Amino acid sequence: MPRFFLRFARLTSARLVGAALALWLGVAALLAILHMPREWLLAYAGMTMIYSFFIAGWAMLRTYARLKGLLDEGEAPDGGLLLEALPAAAVALDGRGKVRALNGRWLEVFEMPRNQVHNKRYDHFCDPVLRRHIARAFRTGDSAADLRLSTRTPDGGNVFFRADIAPLGEGWLVCARPASADEMAPPGSLARERLCLLGQATAAWAPRLRLNAADGGADATSLARLPALLAPLANLASGLDDEAAKPLALDPAELLAEAARLVEPAFAAKGVALEPPPAAKLPEIVGHRPQLVFMLAAMFFAALDETPAGEKATMTAHKAGEDVEIAIAYPAAEPSPDPFDPTARTPNLAAARQIARRHDGELRRLPPADGCRRFVLQLPTAQALQE
Repeated sequence: MPRFFLRFARLTSARLVGAALALWLGVAALLAILHMPREWLLAYAGMTMIYSFFIAGWAMLRTYARLKGLLDEGEAPDGGLLLEALPAAAVALDGRGKVRALNGRWLEVFEMPRNQVHNKRYDHFCDPVLRRHIARAFRTGDSAADLRLSTRTPDGGNVFFRADIAPLGEGWLVCARPASADEMAPPGSLARERLCLLGQATAAWAPRLRLNAADGGADATSLARLPALLAPLANLASGLDDEAAKPLALDPAELLAEAARLVEPAFAAKGVALEPPPAAKLPEIVGHRPQLVFMLAAMFFAALDETPAGEKATMTAHKAGEDVEIAIAYPAAEPSPDPFDPTARTPNLAAARQIARRHDGELRRLPPADGCRRFVLQLPTAQALQE
């Protein structure tokens, strides 16, 4: 109710007088056309007097708002003028996700005209990855900082930038700053990381094949099991570079099972238990099966590298809004380099994150909480991509 009266008090004189004239003339014309009797004309005069009290009340509210400092004299300045003081490109979103203010840097960085941003919902102009981060902030109420993102400009180029999403009143403030030249380096080679991952998986699977000549060679049982044992490795090695392959609707539970089967020997060799997620029906996602299995396996191997021997890693999978969220939680060991940093000397997940973003998703590692670290993968459902 106070907000309603505040908006009422902020009606400008031009709008109020215009509405009054339109209303008065409309009613007078209607009375004249219908040849209304004298009683109706008197009633209309009485309503005009009541309306004059309305005008007086409005004037009193405006005077009260000015005295209390709730309303400036004249029109309020564009809210974007306040954002011009920020060193980063910025837009202010209201509670419904519409842009209420923006600064010129946002238009410069993303090469967009003002009419495509102002008073538009963020999903009309943000790229898919940033759009999902903002939607997640609205859904969970959690801010996000230092997101490494990229988007394509109208001329076909790429803009690499970092973004922050912070609460602002009932809405959110989204800031973006262009990445430096060092940060714009290619974030990892899929071919190189695939070889590293295949090497890890093959080294873990080798003892199970029992084909070592020192053990007397391969017996019939080992040879019979060989195709089934090599199938996960063959699936991982195939199809990763086929850009022309058509994405398919996939069951996340099947992808998880295939990735878990691929990394299970490595977990067993280190003595780390890999606990599967509870059985639950998950909505389908759309993507390339070999690439998604590679991404999950890379996430699991990265968690295994940081998990002490004898501990347990737990997988979870559930629907979160319009996304399917897959996570692996493991006991936090010693601090390790950022696995997404392309300059890190240890194997990183840069290519896996590229695959996640290629599928309109996100792969990230959360800070330690409750003695555990977590890798979280979020992918849009097939239904969300169709809408």
